[in-house]
Amino acid sequence: MTSLNDKKIFSSKQLDSIVEIDLELAKEIVKNVLSNFPKQIEKLNHSLKDKDFDNLNFTGHSLKNDSGNVGGEKLQYLSEQLEQSSKNDDYDTCSVLTQKIEIEVIRLVSELKNYISKL
Repeated sequence: MTSLNDKKIFSSKQLDSIVEIDLELAKEIVKNVLSNFPKQIEKLNHSLKDKDFDNLNFTGHSLKNDSGNVGGEKLQYLSEQLEQSSKNDDYDTCSVLTQKIEIEVIRLVSELKNYISKL
């Protein structure tokens, strides 16, 4: 079984394969994901405050997909954990995961900006 420690903040494999086909598409994907992250974090915090587990689940799922599309392994893993915890209405775990997700978003954004700047 894999753990968070087995994951990278950013693995370029996914984006590298897109860059080989269409550089502009890769840049557009990253741009969209970067613009989605702040909205998703805001939704997570509001949903957590309101104990809205359905919205936590939905937003966790969206974060999981977005981070997976750009190679954000740690964020994808944490978002999947949030998705599962929200299904169980586990407020405490959702709270801890939301805090960890916020940190990983910051780390991933930095990695993605660095990656794009080198293209």
